[in-house]
Amino acid sequence: MNPIWSNGELTVESIYRFKGQSAPAVILSEVAITELTEKECRKLFVGMTRAQLNLQVVLSVQAGACIAAALG
Repeated sequence: MNPIWSNGELTVESIYRFKGQSAPAVILSEVAITELTEKECRKLFVGMTRAQLNLQVVLSVQAGACIAAALG
């Protein structure tokens, strides 16, 4: 893995570059989608399924409403 930045236990990576890897804890930040397209669903799936023990998602109010509406 060639992380963008790493020092000790912290690795900062894009969803695309982290595909196929995992970590005990994952934080998805700056999730600011306005429409839950198939592409956005795939990106969220990849990001969320990288976490082994803990997942935190930081998202905009609009993104939260968009995801909540899609979940019903």
